[in-house]
Amino acid sequence: MSLTKQTFDDMNERFPTDDEHKEIRKIRTTDELKRRVIEVKKKLPTGIVPIFISKYPKFDNDKGRKKITNVIQLRIADVEITSKLESLAKLLSPESKK
Repeated sequence: MSLTKQTFDDMNERFPTDDEHKEIRKIRTTDELKRRVIEVKKKLPTGIVPIFISKYPKFDNDKGRKKITNVIQLRIADVEITSKLESLAKLLSPESKK
């Protein structure tokens, strides 16, 4: 059985390209990071941005503050800020003070 051009084209339409695979992985990663931020927000007090900046002065500029706020409000996903928020939540949690 030989493949016709139409069958080959149909097969190509069914299987994602490398770029599509990268995009799918990016979406999954973004969703995972946002899910982690949602979970960590439950453990953090309101007004966490000044606390975050005092702990991590690298973000003490307009761009850094905007990025932190955007991550907290789930507008963007950032691995570094998410992990730092998680570490702050651990430091501020009552269990860690025992």
